[in-house]
Amino acid sequence: HRYFNVARWQLTKHASIFVVAAAALAGGWSLLGAAAGLFVISALVAGYAFWAGAGMMRAEFDLKGHDAKSAKEPGPRPTYKTIFSEAWPFAATSFGFLLFFQSSIAVVQAVAGTHAAGVYGLAVSVMTAAYLLPRILYRKFFLAKVSRWHFHDQDKVRAFVRRLVPAVALLSIPLAGLIG
Repeated sequence: HRYFNVARWQLTKHASIFVVAAAALAGGWSLLGAAAGLFVISALVAGYAFWAGAGMMRAEFDLKGHDAKSAKEPGPRPTYKTIFSEAWPFAATSFGFLLFFQSSIAVVQAVAGTHAAGVYGLAVSVMTAAYLLPRILYRKFFLAKVSRWHFHDQDKVRAFVRRLVPAVALLSIPLAGLIG
């Protein structure tokens, strides 16, 4: 029930890329400099993700509303104020996502020109469309289940990983061929 933290985490990737893009535009970085900046930001975000994810192993991760008692007793109905106070960070994340996509195109345009920015924008659109279905399936369907299984049924997690990871790897080869 820490919605602000969830939204902040979702915004971290986009905000950090936007910061690198803004710095690249303001500082007149080369394409290699912008790539190095993105690498540094990606390494920092990945390090933070591993640190934060380790909380699951340290039993600091607690899912609310998944015990037997909460299944029998529905909670109080939320007010509009509660809904707005918990939803606005996700709206901010959507805005950050928009800035994320537009900033990368602006960096390419500033560094390599309008034609390169157009080609890059088209490539990003195709790649985003190709990865949309697997991303939605994982985030909206599998993520909550795997998190719940992590605490209640480790065998299901192991079976899921053993089956899904090779399947995704095999399915990604033709998908990468289509994008390439």
